[in-house]
Amino acid sequence: MTDGLESNPRAVSVIVCATLTVAIAATIVVLRLITRWKILKYLGKDDWCIAIALVSLDSPPPRPPPGSLSDRVNTRRIAFLHSK
Repeated sequence: MTDGLESNPRAVSVIVCATLTVAIAATIVVLRLITRWKILKYLGKDDWCIAIALVSLDSPPPRPPPGSLSDRVNTRRIAFLHSK
């Protein structure tokens, strides 16, 4: 059985681009928070919203509850892939 990265030639470039984008965004957000804290000695609601959005960007999506439609579809897809 092949891995997802091997079966799709663009998978590696997509992962690299996504990782670089998140790294650049994180750097900009951290620099913004540092400068706002140094200059104003205060972080506003917008700063907190940006920080929360950045943290939630790196968190994995929630898993579907067992027995839900998306769980059954994923189970069938995995069974189909393993049967090849």
